[in-house]
This record gives sequence, C-alpha cells and structure tokens, in this order.
Amino acid sequence: MPIIKFINQLGGKTDFLVLFIIIVLFLFINALIKNKIIRIISTVVTSVFIVSQTLSLYFTQSFIGYQFYVHANLRGVIGIGGLFINQISILVGFFAILILINLKSYDIVQHIKFINNPIKSMQLTKVFITVILAAIILIQGNLISDTKTLLPLLKSNNINNFKTILRKYNMSDYITPDHIKCSSGNNIIIISMESLEKAFLNGEYASLTPNLNKLKNKWQYIEIKQNIGSSWTSGSLYTYLTGFPAFFGLPGNSIFQTAYNSNITSITHVLKKANYTITYLNGNTDYSGTKEMLNVLKFDKIIDYKNTPKNGFESQYGLRDKDIFRIAKHQIEISEKSKTPFALFISTTDTHFPNGIYDKRMTSVISPKNTNLEFTVASLDFLIGDFINFLENRGFTKNTSIYLFPDHLKMGDPSIFMHSGKRCLYCITNSSNINYQNASLYQIDLPKIILNGAHINHNLRFLTDYIKGNKNKYIQNNILQITKINTSGILNTKY
Repeated sequence: MPIIKFINQLGGKTDFLVLFIIIVLFLFINALIKNKIIRIISTVVTSVFIVSQTLSLYFTQSFIGYQFYVHANLRGVIGIGGLFINQISILVGFFAILILINLKSYDIVQHIKFINNPIKSMQLTKVFITVILAAIILIQGNLISDTKTLLPLLKSNNINNFKTILRKYNMSDYITPDHIKCSSGNNIIIISMESLEKAFLNGEYASLTPNLNKLKNKWQYIEIKQNIGSSWTSGSLYTYLTGFPAFFGLPGNSIFQTAYNSNITSITHVLKKANYTITYLNGNTDYSGTKEMLNVLKFDKIIDYKNTPKNGFESQYGLRDKDIFRIAKHQIEISEKSKTPFALFISTTDTHFPNGIYDKRMTSVISPKNTNLEFTVASLDFLIGDFINFLENRGFTKNTSIYLFPDHLKMGDPSIFMHSGKRCLYCITNSSNINYQNASLYQIDLPKIILNGAHINHNLRFLTDYIKGNKNKYIQNNILQITKINTSGILNTKY
C-alpha cells in the first residue's frame, strides 16, 4: 500500500509517529503566539526543523545526526543534488504548506473561538498536554539516540596533542605512521560497491546478482555489520582505511581541506612504506571532501571524471560504473608493466539511492527489470563478473588479494528487503589465510582484514583491538573520544 511505503520511507511507524507529533506540537505552539512577527519567526524556524528531520528520515532512516550534518553543506548538495530533483521539489512544496498552515494557525484557532470559550479552551489545553506527554514518551526512541551523535559539535573544538589524547584513552601503544614496521605482500584490489548490501544477494534479488553469489560460494564470505560513523560513502571509506568511524566534530569532512598530514594511521601508510603504487578510482571525488581525504592519506593517483576523457555518458555524479571498470582494467595493465606491487581502490556509484543511475549502454547485456534500481544492481553484478574474469584470465588472482564489500546499507525504504533475510554488509575475498567466520565483525575491522588477507606483515593496532564487548555500543558510548582522536590526529594548518 502507498501509505505503508510512505511511512516505511520515513523511518517506519515509530519514527513517522514521532515526526507527526513534532509537527502537531509546533502547530499548537504557533497557534498560541499572538504577536505576528514572533509567529513568523517561529513558523520559519519550526518549518525548517521539520523539513530537515523529514529529509534526514528519508535519506538515512534516522533523525538528524552526524551523518546528516556531514552532508548538509552546499558542496555536498551540489555534488549529488541532481539525483534528487523530484524529492527536493516535494520538500519545497511541503515547506510552503507548513509555513502557510503555521502562519494561519492563530487566526484559525481564533475563528473557531477555542481561546474565547472557557470549555473549549480547557479541551484545547488537555489536547496540548496529551500531545506533549505523547511526545515525551515517543521521543525516548530514536530521536534522542540519533541526535546524540551531534553532541561532539557542541563541545570545544580545541585540538589537543595527539599523544596526550591517546594516553587519556589508554591507547598509548597506538602505532602512528612514522613508527610503522611492515613488509610487502600481495597486490590489493578493493571494490567498494555502492549500497549493495547482503539483501541483494538473497531471496527475490538473488537473480540480479549471479556473479556475486558465485564468488560468495567460490571464495571466502565474511559477514560485516554496519557501525555508526561509517554508514555513508566517505565515512565508510575513512573507516576501511583507518579503522576509525568518521567523526570529525564541527569541521566535518572539511577538516581535510586544510590538512597536510595525518597521525591517524591508514592502511595506505603501510602500503606506501612497502613501496606499493596506490590508486583510487571513483566517479566523482569532489563529493564530501573525498579527494582531500585521499591526499592526506597518501594516495599516489586519484582518478575520476575530472581527469579522464569525456565520452558523453557521464551521469549527474560523474563516471559511470561501466567506465570505471574499463579504466580499472587499464590501470592494472599499467601496473603489470611496472613490476612493482600495487593497490587499486575502486568505488562504484550507479546503484546509488534512491533509484540507481540508469545506463542505457547496459541494455545490451542486461534484460529489463522491474525498477531502475534492480537494473543497476544487475549491471554492477555483470561488470564485477566481467572484471574478475579479466583478472583471472591475466593470472592476477594468483598474487592479488581481492576484496568486495558494500560501502553501507542501502538508504531509504527498508521494506523492499522484507523477504530477503537479515540486512547486513559483507566482505567477499579470494584470500584464504584469514578466518573470521565466528567473529562479530564491523566496518572498523576491515583494515585489519585487508592487510592480513594480503599477507602484509605489520605492527599496527586498530581501534577494534582496544574494544572488548559490543563494538557498535562502544562507538555509541565514545563518540566524543573518537572525535577527539580523529581531530587531533589530522594535522591541520588552521591549528
């Protein structure tokens, strides 16, 4: 039913009900404000708040938190806004309706004569109190827990000495980049797949992903849980490189724009010391401060739509997945000639929320599907299958450790996975020397899995090595601590 789908799209019954109560509560408040100027100010502020919460629920299935904050900037909106023209238009209309209703609320109440009628005034007061009590009860759910991730923004952003921070949080033996000891191992290829979570491998969607399912059964398959602070693309990238959730306090990802170095150790620091050539390939690295992050973390080469010849098939986001894998093959051929170890990081984009980014060129190999999203999922699966065949035919799989994993869970309505089993992430790898089958793993475990699977000896300690018990709960309880480590570890010209 459309109404059920709409509710699910906004976080489900509880979150939708909380949002509705917030709307009603603000309407009551504005209806009691007699002064027109104050009511206008209150109306604008409350309407912006409601629209922002609606936007956050639609995109992230959660109320406004740090993930929303990271993306709520002009650069982020421009970078990907073209994918959401319809949604933005609807929100503008919703905002206009909120403004109109709240501005007129006082006049409507006066017209009904609730205020001047003692009995009806009492009834209004009772209803108002009931709404407040209901809000207090319901807000004890996700609204508070989601909002808590913003708390580090309210703290002082003074940057303390990195070693002092590590000592304070019992991490004195953390290995910084200048103390790395390592030796080279296999070549590395990482394919971070946009939103392609486990549910796309099961149930009714299994027919869309025959190549991934083949690799799942042929290679090693490891289930990975999503942790907070890593549930968006740039956050996922930072986490699988460093092992830390991507909390940076008030600067957000803009912290990398003026950064020149990092005391936060990345797997790329290890690869650099072991003389690997390190390349990152994505449709658009301008989005969410990705390019600046990659530069700080010592990537040798960054490839996206800005430094590749245009072919007319670019999307609003940049390079298409088909072109990304074509370029990836070329980069591997270059690496083959250089005779030096390499690490190639590939990040796909065409399966992006909400409906995928349709590429008509794929109709020659992919049959029509029920939705554009299903078509793009099937297309990505085909491209991965073709790419792995290329690697196998060239003999690269013998000395190359390959890792395929989703960057995060699919955003938006989760009800499409109703018959697809448990939602989680995963890692499919051809590395046979790692065994994590019985472990409870999160995204913060990926750097360790990557280095160990590639037979790279190292002396690093990651955040996961300091955690006992539930890792996601630890992160939830220590967001401020992680923020301080990240911000003090990123060496910035501003401080």
